[in-house]
Amino acid sequence: DLCKIQVKGVNATKTKNDTGKNGRKTAGKENGGSKTYEIYNDYNNKLNYLKDHQILAIRRGCDQKMLKITFELDNNRFERIINSVLSKQQHVMHPLYHDAISDAWSRLLRKRCTSRLWKESCKRAEERAVDVFCNNLRKALLAPPADMTNRKAMLVMDPGFQSGIKCAILSDEGLVISLDTVKFMNSAKDNGKQHVISLLTKVKCFSGNNDDRGVCVVLGNGHGTREARELLLGAGSEADINVEVNLVSEAGASVWSVTEMASQEFPDQSPTAVAAVSIGRRFLNPLNELVKIP
Repeated sequence: DLCKIQVKGVNATKTKNDTGKNGRKTAGKENGGSKTYEIYNDYNNKLNYLKDHQILAIRRGCDQKMLKITFELDNNRFERIINSVLSKQQHVMHPLYHDAISDAWSRLLRKRCTSRLWKESCKRAEERAVDVFCNNLRKALLAPPADMTNRKAMLVMDPGFQSGIKCAILSDEGLVISLDTVKFMNSAKDNGKQHVISLLTKVKCFSGNNDDRGVCVVLGNGHGTREARELLLGAGSEADINVEVNLVSEAGASVWSVTEMASQEFPDQSPTAVAAVSIGRRFLNPLNELVKIP
């Protein structure tokens, strides 16, 4: 409660109409620079009330020269605390003694105190962030394999917009049966739905009718997931095919798709098409697939 932090954008005074050296209008960064840190422009709060993600975001903004922080302290209260501690060791308090404490606090101790408080807060936030990452990683690596009983194939979809939805049909052992791309934006929506129906039918033929859970579909949980899910469910409803959707994190799939291992396995395919294979395989066996990501 003794320390309050104030955050400001370093470009807060610059507007979109600022003129550069050549007389041209510069783009500028309105209201404190990048929109990434817009919520921290003119932000103030007590230091011990800040969440870990806020501390790390503010520090990152300062490192990128987008934010500037200042600390507000009750100087009189801190000087009284120092006085009360030192007075126990001195029987007589000379007036110069009080002046020396005031000078030491304002000129030396204040800056050192705020720097130490900020560094300790950042260190604690980092340690807790690492703990959260380790726990999430442990859960991801130790997730149980998918139950593919009575299923011989599955459809994997890596969502996208202009580039389309990258699709892959995999066997229950992770072998690639086929790769495809579904375009569904604007006027191609109807054709995209028919394309998805054909893929669902193909997977159903591979799997047979031995499983009442429906066609197994693995959908990457990322940008465009909601639109891909709507297209998938609409196609399943129109074709009267029961669809079981499994959301899988696609983090790292694009990283693996550009590795030498991926290019050796799929020499004739683009990395964007190969990413769907990684998503499907991590659904089948998370540990076996996630350890491949560099």
